Amino acid sequence: MRHLVTLLLLCTPLVTQAVLLPDLERGIRALEAGEVERAEANLRPLAKAGYVEAQHYLARLYKQANTPKSRLEAIRWYEASVSAYPLDIEPLARLRFLETGDPQHLLNAEQALVRLKKQGHPDALRRIIRLYRDFPGLVDDARIGRLLGEALETDDPDNIATVIDWYRKNDGVRENFIQLIQLCSRHYRRVDDCLPDLVLNARMGQNDERMDALIDQALSRYPSRDVDADLLYAMASALLTNDVPQPPEQLRAAELLEIAAKRRVKALARLGDLLVDRPDLIEDADPIGMLERAHEAGSAEAALTLGRAYMNGTLVEIDPDRAEDYLKQAAEALPAGKFSLARYYMRGFAGDAQYTRAAPLLLDAARAGYRRADLDLARFYSENRVVKANPAYAYAFARIAETNEVDGAEAFIAQLQPQLDDAMRAEGNAVAEKEYDARVQRREPFLKFAMTGGRDSGTETGSASATTASH
Repeated sequence: MRHLVTLLLLCTPLVTQAVLLPDLERGIRALEAGEVERAEANLRPLAKAGYVEAQHYLARLYKQANTPKSRLEAIRWYEASVSAYPLDIEPLARLRFLETGDPQHLLNAEQALVRLKKQGHPDALRRIIRLYRDFPGLVDDARIGRLLGEALETDDPDNIATVIDWYRKNDGVRENFIQLIQLCSRHYRRVDDCLPDLVLNARMGQNDERMDALIDQALSRYPSRDVDADLLYAMASALLTNDVPQPPEQLRAAELLEIAAKRRVKALARLGDLLVDRPDLIEDADPIGMLERAHEAGSAEAALTLGRAYMNGTLVEIDPDRAEDYLKQAAEALPAGKFSLARYYMRGFAGDAQYTRAAPLLLDAARAGYRRADLDLARFYSENRVVKANPAYAYAFARIAETNEVDGAEAFIAQLQPQLDDAMRAEGNAVAEKEYDARVQRREPFLKFAMTGGRDSGTETGSASATTASH
């Protein structure tokens, strides 16, 4: 087949072949659409030839792919582009930190961004706030309050959106969630990123009229510079998320995803995932076909759903080999992929000899934030199957799952209690505390630093709540 393709290319007129040459704009469009292979085919040859703009966008592509190999490639190309794109120091530092665990990379990025801000770089303020959003231990409340207030005072929609995004990331605090909704209610006509937050708030209040009005607003302005397929996807995600107790709005989400799927691979994958469970939402839907198209375009999410479908026999016949292949691909990029691949091994699809492969997958998934993996780890260590049961370890991971409010964790601990003696409980508690602390430190490497008040005397002042209240 490869020889046939080569022969056809040789026989193709030169004008047609020229269209196939790498093209920067085509590569950028493919990157924005989530078409991984097409983007790489256009950007990589230009990046290797020394085109710094191609290097910048190729780094973004590999960062988004988020596999161990692609992260190393992203580091390589960000290192090549950072001299021409100074803001690339921030994603480069994040990737270096992820690979090494050394928080000095983040501190270096912070210092570089502060210098760029002093030099008047228009985007530096936003990048600093985003860095503090994800690593709050870098900054105290006074300084972040001053920066949020400074961003709001510019009255720039992009800066306002960055402030709103900070509150969105920190909305676990009730006051921050209230501030988020207030800011979005005030600015949503200029900051379209607010529409997903407002539609989620309407869903939480079970306000059907408000949900429909917000959806109509987005659809009436789609496609435009601001209201694009990514925004429709975000609104659909807000309607489907399980992070709130109200039932998902699947029909409304399907309407948005069906439109967004024409332009974004991730929307096509999400729609296919939704329709696997609810094929009735769209007449004559072909969710497996949608997922296969998204997978061919490089979607790890589509690989995950396909793997689960072939493992469980959902809309397809059970096929262990295809399930394992898809789930392995998903596990390279997604904690949920590691979790599902572990379940594949625990359910015996690959035989007892492969059963033990589940434990490291579950541990990796749990450490990456996939909380349900802790309860499955507890079950793994409680079962006297293939490997000897370890009740102390089962108790340790069940405790972590209980701390993270995973459904079923409390009942599991109650069932496990008769198997535990005092020594096992003590060992389990010690393991749980060590593992939990290690995860917190990994997620927020500056936590201890922040708790000791370790910023120098040059810290700028002004509280977040006081600074933003007037805007």
